[in-house]
Amino acid sequence: MRRTTDQSWVKVKRERMSLGDPQCEGHLSRLLSSKRFDALGSIVIDESNVRHWLATDWYAIWESHDAGRTWTARVNGMMQLVSNTMAFDPFSSDRIHYGVADMCYFRSLDGGKTYERPDGLIPYAHSFAFSMRTKGLMFATGGKEYTYLRRSFDGGMTWEKVETRGLPDFRAKKLGAYGVAVDPVTDDVYLSVGGVS
Repeated sequence: MRRTTDQSWVKVKRERMSLGDPQCEGHLSRLLSSKRFDALGSIVIDESNVRHWLATDWYAIWESHDAGRTWTARVNGMMQLVSNTMAFDPFSSDRIHYGVADMCYFRSLDGGKTYERPDGLIPYAHSFAFSMRTKGLMFATGGKEYTYLRRSFDGGMTWEKVETRGLPDFRAKKLGAYGVAVDPVTDDVYLSVGGVS
């Protein structure tokens, strides 16, 4: 970590990692032997509680309520697939969205205690973005494997396709929509497109 006034980075030291419910998270026991994150992929911080963090590592989500000192596994109800992205709903930290490679996306409605695979138009998620201005407005992209842009007006409970007029032909040009961002002042949406053109 690095505070704005710091001159250098400081390592956040982990004191303990635990499985949580061993019936739900027991398959992760081999990962605990090293007491470290071998493949840390992402960290997100809950905007309503800056001591509440989530991190992805290999095929798992880890949760900390003390700014990274102790961690508990949180994978109840989801498949163990390669992590792409995570996001807290800025208006409700009980809603967490988790995008994984290959198959699907998961969401939690209880602050990360359990996850579910929702029905609908999101087969897989590479990036999520929330409006900071309009409660419930969020977007998702699918990367190269499942190129799409979807929009939700209810915090990810239901989704609709977003018009792609003006964007390149993703399949023909072998491109992917990898990232999405929402301007916090105007709600304008920005999409990153990459690949061989």
